[in-house]
Amino acid sequence: LLLAGVDATVTNAVTALASDHGRLVRLLNQAPAPYADLAHVRSQNRDYLSHLSRNTRQMMRRSLRYYENIGQLSYRCAATLEEALQLLEELARAHQAYWRGRGRPGAFANPHFRRFHEILIRSAFNHGHIEVAHVCAGARTLGYLYNFLWRGGVYSYQSGFHYEESTIARPGYVSHYLAILNSMEMGYNVYDFLAGNAQHKFSLATGQNNLSWLQISRPALPVRLESGIRELVANFRRHGVMPAK
Repeated sequence: LLLAGVDATVTNAVTALASDHGRLVRLLNQAPAPYADLAHVRSQNRDYLSHLSRNTRQMMRRSLRYYENIGQLSYRCAATLEEALQLLEELARAHQAYWRGRGRPGAFANPHFRRFHEILIRSAFNHGHIEVAHVCAGARTLGYLYNFLWRGGVYSYQSGFHYEESTIARPGYVSHYLAILNSMEMGYNVYDFLAGNAQHKFSLATGQNNLSWLQISRPALPVRLESGIRELVANFRRHGVMPAK
């Protein structure tokens, strides 16, 4: 059984249950998941930017002025299922253009990935669990965000931005900033950037969870041998020594 990206509460519960039932638990990976604690920001009666580092505040204010000189900034969420699917298509085009420009295929190159999210949006949008947003400065598009809405949280899943040559223009940062302000206004308690090491996530976050990828298995001999070997290799790596081949 594989559990992907579970928090510390689930990890501890799984470890305890596995021990009670004679199962092995192997940690496959860990990754940080930064988030903005909107409930805390709201309770402090302070501007969201004041909770970020000085460098991030300065960078954000420069970018905001850059786009405001072009036109009024707007964060518009799809109002209908049809509009959400159309914005997803535009998001995919922007996303693919960026990653192909860097010699990478991009998430939407996989037709199964695209089809899955079309089905997901059709299933969940009208129940209030999907947000697809179009971010603009006047008539100029900065980008698109595709978020999940669940139990008082906004989960930032996918995006597509229109990048510019100016180093001041940061469409991703500005889009997430506007998404966070919108989430606060709508009464959400957290804006979760999910797992990943992208710099904007840590710059705009006020906290961080650590997520784990776990494998639960029966204590068969091959599994025990594999776990033992992996643990041995991991110990060597931690001490900067690898066994001879």
